[in-house]
Amino acid sequence: MKIKKYLFAIFILLVLSNSSPNAYNSQDFSELHQQLYYPLLNINKTYKVSSDTIFHHDFALIMGTGRIAFFDPIVINGDSVVYGGYFEGNGSLLFRPSVQMERDQLNRFYHKDSLDEEINSAIFFFAPSMYDSLLKMLQLSDLKFDNSNTKKMRKLHSEIKQESDFLFSFELMRNLTSPFGRPYFLTCLEPKNDYKIMYQFNPYLREEIRFWKKYWEPGNSFSELVNSYSQYNIDESYTNINGRKKAQLDILHYDISTRINYKGVIVSEAKVKAKVLSGPLQLVQFSILPSLVIDSIKNIQGKMIDYYRGKLDMTFKNWETRQIALFLNEEYLYGDTLNLIFYYHGKVAEYDFGELYLFAGSNWYPKYGWRDRATYDLKFKTDRRYTFTSCGSLQNESKIGDTLFTEWTVSQAAANISFNLGYMKKYKFEEDDIVPVEIFYSKELHADIANYLSQDLMIGIGKDMEKQVAEDIQNSLRVFKHYFGPYALPKLSVSEILASHGEAFPGFVHLGFNTWINTDAWGNDRLFRAHEVAHQWWGVGVGYETYHDQWLSEGFAEYSALLYFQVITDNKKFLKKLKESRNNIFSVRKYIFSSGGEAGPIAMGYRTSSTKTRGDYGLIVYEKSAFVLHMLRNLMIDLKTMNEDKFLAMMREFYGTYRGKDVSTQDFKRIAEKYVGIELDWFFDQWVYNNYLPEYNFTYDIIHNDSTKLLDVKCRITTKGVPDNFKMYLPLEIQFGKDSKAYIRILVDSKDYSFEIPGLSNRPRKIILNPFESVLAKVKQ
Repeated sequence: MKIKKYLFAIFILLVLSNSSPNAYNSQDFSELHQQLYYPLLNINKTYKVSSDTIFHHDFALIMGTGRIAFFDPIVINGDSVVYGGYFEGNGSLLFRPSVQMERDQLNRFYHKDSLDEEINSAIFFFAPSMYDSLLKMLQLSDLKFDNSNTKKMRKLHSEIKQESDFLFSFELMRNLTSPFGRPYFLTCLEPKNDYKIMYQFNPYLREEIRFWKKYWEPGNSFSELVNSYSQYNIDESYTNINGRKKAQLDILHYDISTRINYKGVIVSEAKVKAKVLSGPLQLVQFSILPSLVIDSIKNIQGKMIDYYRGKLDMTFKNWETRQIALFLNEEYLYGDTLNLIFYYHGKVAEYDFGELYLFAGSNWYPKYGWRDRATYDLKFKTDRRYTFTSCGSLQNESKIGDTLFTEWTVSQAAANISFNLGYMKKYKFEEDDIVPVEIFYSKELHADIANYLSQDLMIGIGKDMEKQVAEDIQNSLRVFKHYFGPYALPKLSVSEILASHGEAFPGFVHLGFNTWINTDAWGNDRLFRAHEVAHQWWGVGVGYETYHDQWLSEGFAEYSALLYFQVITDNKKFLKKLKESRNNIFSVRKYIFSSGGEAGPIAMGYRTSSTKTRGDYGLIVYEKSAFVLHMLRNLMIDLKTMNEDKFLAMMREFYGTYRGKDVSTQDFKRIAEKYVGIELDWFFDQWVYNNYLPEYNFTYDIIHNDSTKLLDVKCRITTKGVPDNFKMYLPLEIQFGKDSKAYIRILVDSKDYSFEIPGLSNRPRKIILNPFESVLAKVKQ
């Protein structure tokens, strides 16, 4: 009986304990991180290599002849661990991505879809199991490394440390201390005839495999992410293109108190509450704007938490964040609640010409992961001379002395939130059929801008621009409510920012100053305003799972703006805009003195823009993606009645099903297939996961049929620019007279396709292939 009680007591003790015997404290991790950040090469003990190979997924490092030295070991959980080394000699690297999209991307940089490059040296970091495997292949060498070898090693090491995409030493430590022995690998190599390259396999990342090319130019060196993909994306169906979710935390709530002075400097305290999704957890990363300095981080008990942050580059602002590596004092297990408090300060806005330009976007508070949704309580203290507005519902507002105090609540979980302040005036517009619209705008600022523009650029200022902007905002809300479903929030606030871009947040929109000058005659301002409103449905309402799916936000918002433009103008102007996009997509590579690289597919997301394909993000993820939605719309049109109920029902179901969630391309494909009525693997493969652009040549002959006394039309379509198995449904418009037209839809599934339109009683005046810009294609007829 005593033994049973004793064992039971031990069991309870183990269950209640929140940390394992291997748990570190924050300072231990900090010291361990320092050792990994400054590795010491053991130059007195080298190994001879002879045709030894390190294989790692799609990568192989072949060490022909030469020597290896390893770094001095570190101690983890009482064990001596060797975590990396340096090779110098004659060798080669082999790399061939396992998926076609990534092989195509590699080809844009190297003009080949696989690499077999000679190398002189390599630095590598790995899990302990790889060290054990290497020792079995190696023999001790009498030749030792000296300081010159160490200097070469440090040069390669510095290339890794300069990579801003990740905190390499923190990632290495996280893998080495994992109780599951994760198979981490990172190497930087120096090919004989090219720039240095880096390869990484990190099981903590959603896309475990990454490959960089390093560049150097006078006064500058940088790295380009060439390949990034998941080890689980093993075939050409791309059903696993997003890999597996590996979030360690789910952020539940933020409680942020912020003071902002008149020059745009903030002092903030951000309380973060999160649920642990995978444990044991002691190492975790957050990110924040590089212009913000972390003063300290504490846990809920007020105990200091050590952290590491890479070197800050203050030239990066709105679009750039920097990682913060936290070393927690205790282990957190699945289901635990983690409470952190961040104290920080720095610039979020530029003060110039007597005005503030907010550049922070949504990066002004510490964030975890990719678009993690949370609720927010926000408290702001600002200069009372400025008008202030924020996401969420205003709970309290007061003025004491020179300070404006406001409190806001964001009760629907949101991925990104922001605010704005400046010498703006608030204008409120209310209509019975839509939510109130608040406009924050400075007439005085634009009077100065207009004076400058009218003198130097002959551009006039629009009258009552707050009303012109509000008109597009309100009408966009009406159109999108009809097309997609009800707007989900009680109001929409729109504020001017001194930038050229726009950005959408829940119930809140930043609009660049250029759209407040006038409303241009070509419709671009109206499209811009509608695009940002459309994000309340696509991006804010329905989120996207990874960057491969970002077209579901940007492309959908772009096409929604075109739908709005079609409603407020006419079909002719709508089709003209589509034609402009089509010409942009086809002709962007035609330069006067040179030619650019071939564009990447939509699923490449932000990576479509590179040193080889500059500007392609907007072209592909916005314009081409909008065309994909347009092509699906045309597939669903009833060509006899021109009824579009299927398309509208698809969009409403997609929004209604996934509002408040993050979706993948596969999620959208399933709903699209329901309404098109056929499987669409071929469609998404051609238009989303590849970058094919067909060119059709259409000819036809009208022949009198002696036996039927009617007319037959013999048609032929030849196709180029696509593979042999490319197929697409194309509509034909048969014009008989001024107001007499008929439409048919044909499936063109070969490069030389002939078909017949039999039994016409009237002679067609003209037959047009691909009316309505139904397919993103060039047509010659």
